[in-house]
Amino acid sequence: MAIGFLCEVCNYAHGLPPEYAGKSILCPQCAATVQVPFPPGVDATRACPMCAETIKAEARKCRWCGEILDHALLLARQRRRRKIIMHAPGAKGALILGLVGLLIGPPTIYLGFGLGPIAIAMAISALRAIRKDPRFQDRGLALAGLFLGILTLLATIAMLALKGPHLEID
Repeated sequence: MAIGFLCEVCNYAHGLPPEYAGKSILCPQCAATVQVPFPPGVDATRACPMCAETIKAEARKCRWCGEILDHALLLARQRRRRKIIMHAPGAKGALILGLVGLLIGPPTIYLGFGLGPIAIAMAISALRAIRKDPRFQDRGLALAGLFLGILTLLATIAMLALKGPHLEID
């Protein structure tokens, strides 16, 4: 027995299988969310999937076991409980470039003079973003990237001084 479906927004009418009774669906014509009615004479209850107790078919949460049955309600609750972490832009990149620059920068002079300043610039940019918006985190990563960028430059200059005037370009 098909259930009569009528969209209240665009007046689209269509028959649906009985398993759609009591559910919210999108209208295929206008994409409005519409609650499919129960056919007359049908008991509007169902069994909770967790505790098997009888609950109303449109229940979003089981009154017996407390299980959340509606996906949208579950997501909303998770968003409220979860602390949203905002990472400072460029803080991790500054740390990575500082580490890579320190490891491979001094032996290859050009990489040391390239990666060190980029790490410093990214770290300063991240620290400025943190100062403007205190919700950003990763201040420690930005400071470590700044320190490693400066250390990369100093180690590259020391390597250049050790090679002296007989610098051979690789």
